[in-house]
Amino acid sequence: MQKLTRMIIAHRKAVIAVFTVLTVICGLLSLTVEVNYHLADYLPDNAESTVALNTMYDQFEAATPNLRVYIPNVTIPQALEYKQKLLDTTGVIGVMWLDDSIDIRQPLEMADTATVEGFYKDGGALYQVTVGDHINQVDAIKAVRSTVGDTAAISGDVADSAAAQMTVVTEVGKAILLLAPIILVILLLTTNSWLEPLLFIIVIIVSIVLNYGTNKLLGEISFLTQSIGPVLQLAVSMDYVIFLLSTFNRNRRAGQDAETAMQGAVQKMASTVIASAATTFAGFIVLVFMDFKIGPDLGIVLAKGIFLSVATAMILLPAITMSMLKALDKTAHRSFLPSFKKFGSFTSKLKIPALILVIVLLIPAYLAQSNLDFTYGTEGMNEGSQLGEDTDLINSVFGRNAFMVLMVPRGDFGSEAALCSDIRKLDKITSVNSYTETVGSAIPSDFLDESESSQLLSDMYSRIIITAAVRDEGDEAFALVEKVREISASYYGADYHLCGTNVNNYDMRTTVIKDNALVSILALISVGLIILLTFKSLSLPFILLLTIQSAIWINLGLVYFSDTKLPYLAYLVVNTVQLGATIDYAILFTEYFMDFRKTMAKGPALMKSSELAAPSIMSPAIILAAAGYALGASSTNGIIKGFGSVLCRGTLMSAALALILLPGLLYIFDKVIAKTTLKCNFFQKDKEN
Repeated sequence: MQKLTRMIIAHRKAVIAVFTVLTVICGLLSLTVEVNYHLADYLPDNAESTVALNTMYDQFEAATPNLRVYIPNVTIPQALEYKQKLLDTTGVIGVMWLDDSIDIRQPLEMADTATVEGFYKDGGALYQVTVGDHINQVDAIKAVRSTVGDTAAISGDVADSAAAQMTVVTEVGKAILLLAPIILVILLLTTNSWLEPLLFIIVIIVSIVLNYGTNKLLGEISFLTQSIGPVLQLAVSMDYVIFLLSTFNRNRRAGQDAETAMQGAVQKMASTVIASAATTFAGFIVLVFMDFKIGPDLGIVLAKGIFLSVATAMILLPAITMSMLKALDKTAHRSFLPSFKKFGSFTSKLKIPALILVIVLLIPAYLAQSNLDFTYGTEGMNEGSQLGEDTDLINSVFGRNAFMVLMVPRGDFGSEAALCSDIRKLDKITSVNSYTETVGSAIPSDFLDESESSQLLSDMYSRIIITAAVRDEGDEAFALVEKVREISASYYGADYHLCGTNVNNYDMRTTVIKDNALVSILALISVGLIILLTFKSLSLPFILLLTIQSAIWINLGLVYFSDTKLPYLAYLVVNTVQLGATIDYAILFTEYFMDFRKTMAKGPALMKSSELAAPSIMSPAIILAAAGYALGASSTNGIIKGFGSVLCRGTLMSAALALILLPGLLYIFDKVIAKTTLKCNFFQKDKEN
């Protein structure tokens, strides 16, 4: 390592030049990385809804209705004119309205009230619009808005996706702008030169650009990765550069020349920071084992970001620091950090009461987080935005609608008619459109216009479009999916296909719940093994994991008691991120304790550990919590907002328990640690404590 550092220092201009070129290349590549905004695309290939969707795209030109358009204050003739205008709109490949379900030449009073009010109510028309799957959704929404005017309201999957595309970049920028002042203050407090924060920012930006440029190798990334990745990488990896430069300055104050001091700092980083980064890396990389493919997408990018952050801190930062050494010395200032000498005494007095309090809270917190109410899709994603207001308006007039497309083998029109009749009898079903219902099985399909028949019949399948007055997810929506599948199976066995947003969300729930158990276990095992290898102890992995897992349970328990729905993806990611990123706090405290315990009794060792560990834990904790706050405060996306707010609170909870609960555990299990740790060499004269 020293030889490598000497080479970096000797060829620092070349190192800086290489990183500059790589940063420019990756910066340009990052602009070409495609972003996927469809959660359903990340379902496993063998999920029933995925197979159904692929079958529909293969067999039919038109997809499931994916947009609701509400135009108030229109007559029936005007509504029909708007329907035709929508059909002529760029990107629109299908429009379903009242005239597709009943004969509107007859008085509406004679028709089924529920059917009529599903499409026309209080003088307003609601259209079920289908936008093509390969159409630019932002352009499609703009075209639809231009067709129907500003008084109309638009909602649905396509609108959600378009809104995400239009806001993801700006919201990441807003999050970083919120985070930047907090990081700047912390850097000014923890550094020894006015110029050092600039070095940190340069190195971190380079690592983020390298990470997102190399995403080109992945083909595309999800909007979730695009949104939270840069902010998380910034927050989690800032500690690496702080550690290296702090160690470098400390070595110089001890009398070492600059080159020797830097070699020692890199050597120390290789043994300490890499072990710490490994836990964060492990927490992220276990996401690749999820069947729900957004896990591998997020896990690979975040884990790659940790690797690149450590690499740039170990290679680029020494080169820049040595190149700017004179400027750093000229802008040196005293440390602004307050003394933490009294903090050790304070936490020492709290260790047993804190331990008792956490034990009391742990059982209700665990039970509460086990009974959280989740969302699984995009519902609630755009609260507070124009799209959110449009959605609320449509729901207030017509209620919520979910659309399903059922495909059954073509030919047995008697079974198809009976199936449609049984589905129509289900609670919450508002319309069922099929060949047998709309045209009649007595009329041969050859007599129909091709544009009409192609919507309902393919060479192999009959297509049935089902509309239900339920949400896109939730117990009621999922129960309806199960009932439709059950009825379909009673007629056709396994030879049918059902797709739709609520069907996707149903399969998403099934997949991610299964994933959570696997990912949680793998995260605990991998992080536990790293702790075991770091301390060569059988007991410390359980103690440290219990500390952070307690913080996770209490954090999620608070979500339950606040009576809010948490997006399941946010819950899943927080579980792994909070564990992987904040276990470092417990590791750092324990490293101090194990060192001091060799020369002190356990009581004084804990006090000294608290004094020295507190500033090292608080700085990264505040930065990561601020990153969570910035994501939650700046995003209109429900998944990102939920993730950010829970991460913010969870990070502070982890830091608090590492400083208050962990000392109590180390104190109580001191003898167990001594017996289960290889070559711990604890101080033996522990009569008083």
